Amino acid sequence: MKKTQFLVLTLSVMLAMVAPALAAQDQETSQGSYDVVVYIDGTTILAENGNGQIISDGTAGIDDSKVIQAAVKAVSNGTVVIQAGTYALNSPIEVGVSNPTSTPTPTPTPSGKPDLVVTDISWKPPNPEIGSAVTLKATIKNQGDAPTPAGTKHGVLFMFDDGAAGSGVWSDTYTASIAPGAWVTLTANGGSAGATWTAVEGTHTVKATVDDVNRIAESDETNNVRTEKITVSKAASTPTPTQTPTPTPTEDPSDVQEPYKAHAVPGRINFVDFDFGGEDVAYHDTETGNQGGYSYRTDNADVDIGERSGVNVPVVSHTYAEEWITFSGVQVAESGTYAATFYTSTTEDGKSFSVLVDGTQVATVNAPNTGSWYTFAPTTVQIPLTGGEHTVQIAMDTGWVDMAYVEFATAAPTPTPTATPTVTPTPTATATPRPTQTPVPTPSDDVYGADANPTGNPIGGGNGYNDIISRDDPRVKFIVDTRSELLSALQSARSGDVVYIEGNANIDMSGYFNVRVPAGVTVASNRGEDGAAGGRIFQTRLTNDNRPSEYWPPLFKPSGAGTRFTGLRIEGPDKTTSAPDLRCGIQTNYQMEVDNCEIWGWSGAGIAVYGTGGGSDMKSGGYFHHNNIHHCQRSGIGYGIVVANGAVSLIEANYFDYCRHAIAGDGHVENGYEVRYNVFGYNFPESNNAHRIDMHGVSTASGNVAGDRLIIHHNTFEAISTTDYCIAIRGIPRTGAYIDHNWIKYTGDPIGRTGVTTSQLNTRMYIGENKGPNGQTLSTLSQRIISTSLS
Repeated sequence: MKKTQFLVLTLSVMLAMVAPALAAQDQETSQGSYDVVVYIDGTTILAENGNGQIISDGTAGIDDSKVIQAAVKAVSNGTVVIQAGTYALNSPIEVGVSNPTSTPTPTPTPSGKPDLVVTDISWKPPNPEIGSAVTLKATIKNQGDAPTPAGTKHGVLFMFDDGAAGSGVWSDTYTASIAPGAWVTLTANGGSAGATWTAVEGTHTVKATVDDVNRIAESDETNNVRTEKITVSKAASTPTPTQTPTPTPTEDPSDVQEPYKAHAVPGRINFVDFDFGGEDVAYHDTETGNQGGYSYRTDNADVDIGERSGVNVPVVSHTYAEEWITFSGVQVAESGTYAATFYTSTTEDGKSFSVLVDGTQVATVNAPNTGSWYTFAPTTVQIPLTGGEHTVQIAMDTGWVDMAYVEFATAAPTPTPTATPTVTPTPTATATPRPTQTPVPTPSDDVYGADANPTGNPIGGGNGYNDIISRDDPRVKFIVDTRSELLSALQSARSGDVVYIEGNANIDMSGYFNVRVPAGVTVASNRGEDGAAGGRIFQTRLTNDNRPSEYWPPLFKPSGAGTRFTGLRIEGPDKTTSAPDLRCGIQTNYQMEVDNCEIWGWSGAGIAVYGTGGGSDMKSGGYFHHNNIHHCQRSGIGYGIVVANGAVSLIEANYFDYCRHAIAGDGHVENGYEVRYNVFGYNFPESNNAHRIDMHGVSTASGNVAGDRLIIHHNTFEAISTTDYCIAIRGIPRTGAYIDHNWIKYTGDPIGRTGVTTSQLNTRMYIGENKGPNGQTLSTLSQRIISTSLS
């Protein structure tokens, strides 16, 4: 299950080229000088770690990209050595390199002793019995100023599994890196590299030695060497029922789906134990071969070794969007809601996967950024299950998540949070007062501007809006007023559920991006109910808020179609025309509705809609209505609503102000919008190409194309003096632009266009009658189309 064709490594890695590769045994790099080495042995390319374990392999000249990619990914912070040779890369590999400008040469401490010293050796279980597996841990402390901060403790974990050495034998050597240039070696009873151990009766000597090549090494038992004694004894004799050995599962070569292991709820499911049956039956993998390289199974699913912090099993790795694994025959003890805790790792924000039970999606799990592929963290969601047998499927939404296991436990009933009365802070930017609109049942040919509003709701929403979701609405499944409650509710909510934000809530989402809202879920508050302002969700700029590298990372990002945001206040950190980077309030790739919200302070866009499609039915792409959208005005960007990459939207009865472009599009040939019954206020930036409604042009062989179908009617443009256009079409729409019955209160140019010849006006630009600043009808060509070029 691949990550991506371009491997972006955010950790510090050094690539080194060493002596030419003739044979593996002739080109070994000394143990301790690398974390992973890549080399060619005959017709095979291999990547192995410092202990000689194969991480990935393949056919030289064919699988070079895959193996090198696996090697780089396997190192969280250290050294990858690529032996000299000829490599054929069929896809780019991007490696982030962090080199300090200068590195001071370490010097010995006054005592002449090494700075890194062994402070402790521990083991689990504390009193091992014969036959048990023992886990050893050496703890090393830095006593000086290099190579790590003074006082830092390093815990180095060594796993000795049951098995191969035989009865009466415990003899092993294990070496691992703990810091740049420093290694620790742990030996038991003298040591014999490569052996494993089953505990036998007696007293055993464990020794940990630090070899810090940057320091002066001394054999000082209180510093870089430490020994401990472990005593293994017989357990008290107790009658034990005769156990029938459980056969170890082996791969079933057939395509018949059946459980790999028995699974029960409550209980734990290891993700590597998905069903037999193969590709497109038990699992779906978008790339051939086991990219993880760990031989737990013999099928081609990607499995990585389980020597990871916080987990003790092999993991499903190298995941990619639309991949999935299935577990059939899961036995649920009794009906109820279960707390499902997923253990995952990822180095990216905004990664998620879905949980399906018997083909129905029951949860979306947002995997936290753990900072390293080797660090796993838990995420808990609530999943309702009925008693009996079920099939569980894990489907990747985004990929780029390594997955260890899930634990199901009976969930304790969670009381609805009681709202704590708080004083709502006054937002930095106060919305500009709106003129009261009088609804008119239906527009007619003699009604211009937003006065024709037939929706039955006030333009901009708020007081008088009649589709408010109240706190006691039966669809409300979660009531929240804190960040943790909101995130937990979004993890657990299913299609049809409403997550209700208390009307007096002020939820600080600073430092949070790409917060997933599951398909079909509504996030609601009470804006306009008895004059309420609505629950406030806001973001401020932190000194280090881990902003993702996306163009304009959003606060909220739906995971599927049918989401709705209503009655909320969604506030960003940037109210002026300058901001150090771009941010977005809500970004979607799926059909979404946003209504009766106040949205402001977003330097990129308040709402961004990507690739939703929808054709002639604009509403099926996105429906944005009765919102107050303001102070999205960063110079050069600053969009209230933007459609892009083939998105369409119906934009209706909103109030826009203090935006550079209230509505914008990137010119994609599938883009479209219908803009109607909106009011564009008095306060748009001057001399900043601040068109109120905009569609960019895209250069093609046939000229500039500006979207597909643009319908702009019955809008009011309040500004009475401007240096810019109210509407700017920067090319030729594929189907056409239809502009009529707008009230343009401008003394400047009302409509701008470029790339449209006079002969095309009657075939691709349909400009009907619009009302001018003094109430006159704009009916002549010179009044309808003023400019032939736009900046």
